[in-house]
Amino acid sequence: MDNFIIFNPKCSKSRAALSLLQENGTIIELRDYLTHPLSHEELKALTLTLDLRPYALVRVNDLAVDDVYPQPEDDEGWLSVLNKNPRLLQRPIVGYNGKVMIARPPEMVLDLF
Repeated sequence: MDNFIIFNPKCSKSRAALSLLQENGTIIELRDYLTHPLSHEELKALTLTLDLRPYALVRVNDLAVDDVYPQPEDDEGWLSVLNKNPRLLQRPIVGYNGKVMIARPPEMVLDLF
């Protein structure tokens, strides 16, 4: 994927980022990560591109208190968690012209132009 947005169409932040991209005439590939989850390999590549550890891609506020998760430094463990539980992935993630970012707040996408 060159120009893309990994998003949840039900998420207001995802919709706002997509709208900003569209307003700027950006042609991008849409990927609803809940219906088309990222593979373990795609998640790993994404962390390398973002220069982040997998734990940084986790919506920690969505973690259930009673569930057991790996320690933050267990990269392979978190890649597996994200692969099996795509709802825990930060969103939206936008790639444009070789740059990739977690667009929170959505207005950050404007920095890609």
